[in-house]
Amino acid sequence: MRRLILSFAVVLALVLPALAQDDPFPDPLVVLDEAFALWSAEDLAGYREYMSAAIRRARQEDSLSADWAFIFGTYADFVRNEDKNSPLALRLAEEGLAYLAPHGAENADLLALLQVSRVYALADLGRFDEAVTAARLAEPLFRQSMGDEMADDLLETVKAWDKGETTIFNNAPAELARAELKKADEALDRGEYGVAMTIAARASLPEGSGIDAAEVARVNAAAAAKTGRALYWLGRREEAFALLRRAALWIAAEGWEEAPDAALKVEPMGEAQAVTEMFFWLARAGLDTENFWIVPPALQMAERLDDGTLGLLPISYARATLYDALYDGAAAEAEFARAVTVAETGGKTEEILMSRYYLALRRYANTGADREAKALIALTREMAQKGSNTTFYDPVHVQSETAVVLLESPYSQEALEFARAALKAKLAGIFASTDTKIGQDGQRAQTRRLVETLLQTAHLQDSRKPTADCSRPADQGFGCAIFYDR
Repeated sequence: MRRLILSFAVVLALVLPALAQDDPFPDPLVVLDEAFALWSAEDLAGYREYMSAAIRRARQEDSLSADWAFIFGTYADFVRNEDKNSPLALRLAEEGLAYLAPHGAENADLLALLQVSRVYALADLGRFDEAVTAARLAEPLFRQSMGDEMADDLLETVKAWDKGETTIFNNAPAELARAELKKADEALDRGEYGVAMTIAARASLPEGSGIDAAEVARVNAAAAAKTGRALYWLGRREEAFALLRRAALWIAAEGWEEAPDAALKVEPMGEAQAVTEMFFWLARAGLDTENFWIVPPALQMAERLDDGTLGLLPISYARATLYDALYDGAAAEAEFARAVTVAETGGKTEEILMSRYYLALRRYANTGADREAKALIALTREMAQKGSNTTFYDPVHVQSETAVVLLESPYSQEALEFARAALKAKLAGIFASTDTKIGQDGQRAQTRRLVETLLQTAHLQDSRKPTADCSRPADQGFGCAIFYDR
């Protein structure tokens, strides 16, 4: 705290006398000396405040000397490299060029430096075509001023930009956002849904800030996909649906639901898989909120864009669930069976187990047959034994689902077994969680259903004991009275 106070005092002492409205306009060389003193002392906060104040004061003048171009260029490079604020860097470089314009002929070195500062800011913002053109225009003057080696390095960088690629010299906001989205993915995989939403919010890019519009659309669609998935698993399905439906319009044109085969408004390119997930989770949220109309086109879009990472199994499961919701049992059965065939053809053990599990779950729910119950129980035990937090399926979720389906069945002992195991794992996860409060609250809310299943199953099982008194079935709100010997 003392260091912050001292830095603030230094800034006030330097800025206020030099830049007060009533004082003579500061000499640019004095500004450079004072700013360099702060920089040399590694007081970057003081440097930032001083330079910002100096530039604000300079903007109030009708005309500026050529030396001010160096101040604008120096600060542009600082905010681009230190603050990763390329939109502001571009604005500063372009302002500096405007102030230098009347003096450009006799200040070729300054003109070259400002042009190249602008070029790098353009590339950071994904505006590669403009960056390439501007760099090639600036290169002769830059070579004359800075020498062959630096000019050749610039041309090498231009080759990458010409292919639409960033380089190690870039601080592209879109690339920084993608790095954040990777962290959001990792949080989702850990089940830290609150953390994932916080990170995804940081990754969203502003419109109209100079960043390439297509890059903004791709990154924001990817961020929405992470947020929507997190909301879904926190049980906030209505919010997930609304968010993902809006997010689809980053990539697809209005009315895409009527023509999902039509050309996309923005090609997803490197975000194709994130966009795939966006449409998939939109379909899942549509199922759970009874917005069934959006499920077929959303799944069609997901299947079209998927590179194989998502795979046909989740899509088949979602489609089959829709058929069930629409009371088309034959179509649902066929889709679940097709998913098994697809998984077995792929040869991935975890996907095979998952596809067989969903088929068994549906068949038991529809028939109540002992054979189907035993198949479901056997699969659940196998998946619980082989599953972990790195498998294709979540063993805790599998046990929870089976426990709910077996509730009030002759297999209450197995339902209790699965509910206890799932609850134990859920509670261990909550106690060990480093998620945000909103994420932890969501996990607790999701656990309540499992607790209710466990208690209801245990009560039903104990109600079959000789010591249970179930003689008052007409009393609403009461179950059996169970007496225990202590």
